[in-house]
Amino acid sequence: MLTAVLIGGPPRSGTTLLVDLLNENSNIGLFSEYVFDDLLRTLEPLLAREHDISMLDAVVRGREPAALEDLIPEPCSEEVLSETPSQWTAAAPARSYVFANNDRVVHSSRFPTLKTFPKIVESVFGASLGKDDLAVVGTKYPFFPLLHDPTYVGGLLGRQPKYIFMLRDPIMQINSSINRRNRATQGIDAWHVDTVENAVHELRSMCCIIISYIFHFGSDVLIVKYEDLTEKRDETLRKIYDFVELGELADSSAVPCVRTSVRVLSPDEWETVDNAFANASADWPQRVITGSKNVTDMFAGLLEPYPPTPHEVELNPGTAGRPLLGLGWHHAFMPDGALSNAPDSYLVFAMRETGKRRILIQLAPHYGESPSPFACDISVNGASALRVNWQPPASQMPVTAQVSTQKAPSLTVVGADAVLLDLGTFDFVGDNPNHIRLTISKRQVEASANPHVSLKSLKFS
Repeated sequence: MLTAVLIGGPPRSGTTLLVDLLNENSNIGLFSEYVFDDLLRTLEPLLAREHDISMLDAVVRGREPAALEDLIPEPCSEEVLSETPSQWTAAAPARSYVFANNDRVVHSSRFPTLKTFPKIVESVFGASLGKDDLAVVGTKYPFFPLLHDPTYVGGLLGRQPKYIFMLRDPIMQINSSINRRNRATQGIDAWHVDTVENAVHELRSMCCIIISYIFHFGSDVLIVKYEDLTEKRDETLRKIYDFVELGELADSSAVPCVRTSVRVLSPDEWETVDNAFANASADWPQRVITGSKNVTDMFAGLLEPYPPTPHEVELNPGTAGRPLLGLGWHHAFMPDGALSNAPDSYLVFAMRETGKRRILIQLAPHYGESPSPFACDISVNGASALRVNWQPPASQMPVTAQVSTQKAPSLTVVGADAVLLDLGTFDFVGDNPNHIRLTISKRQVEASANPHVSLKSLKFS
């Protein structure tokens, strides 16, 4: 079965190096700077024919043979009549449409199907990279391995993807980013980071995303330390091969791993980065990261800790960077906050000191094209905090249509206005990564119903 591997990490953390090393294996095909689910959305229209026929089959199964004539469009031309489903019979009502795949012949396929879709994806990678019989395909994109609902990839390929994230000494990672910035100012490069403050914030935001993937996908996530890849190449590649379920290591000696690094940060820039990550960088050589499952140890000192005093984080188009946002949020801020784009959305944060903190979150509902009630379950570090039953004003559906399995208080909110929700008081350990999870569930099956929530602010007190 084809395995999809999605590689991410902060820019200048070694994602390109990892792709080059893995692509030395003839059974691995990886694209660089390409979002994997965007590729799938480009190819998915190939399945339209199968979908159309499955819809027709559903109609046929519910009809008597004599009633099928009303499926023939009027008026009927000779061409249309020649393509009408004359083969429909009561003896074979499940799939007898003339354009369905024909299992009675050797080469039965007449169009692409979901069953053959993984092979189609493999062929795109193989043809692009000049490889045959790929067992692993995927892409690397430094910011977001996925831009859409994470279940989307698994639904098309038959299994959920695996995720690999790179982490590098934070000071050296930002030094490399600023080097690209300096080259861009000289007109010999193109780079998105313009200040060291933005580089610091970008790294912290990327760490929030990585942590949320670990919380959500568990064993399907592997964190790789850049320095392990450059200093212990074969040992580290062995762990990666085991993770993606491949056997013998390929010869990757043609890929240079040892690269010189020159300090390019100005004294003021170095002080800014040192103030942000001095503790993390100091113990980085001893920090165990590759293959580790200890989120606290891996990310100690990498998140911006919130002070013990009351603090509010606002999320709007004017907010610098992407504080807090993990998996499941739209890549751009909306006028009324950050918009979720998946059934599960995460917020990741750290506290400066150990103690109790009260959390208030401001959310607004977005009911989609066909407004209907939906629920949003909110948990803090895995503990259920609140269920919000959102109901549009015009809806007549009872908000109790779905039974909650969450042992948490329930609140019903009618309308589309933002509301400030009190999640309660929780114990936090200083500098430990924490997460808030928002899980959206629909109240009814509606193809056009695609509810979301937008986050305006998060308050700690």
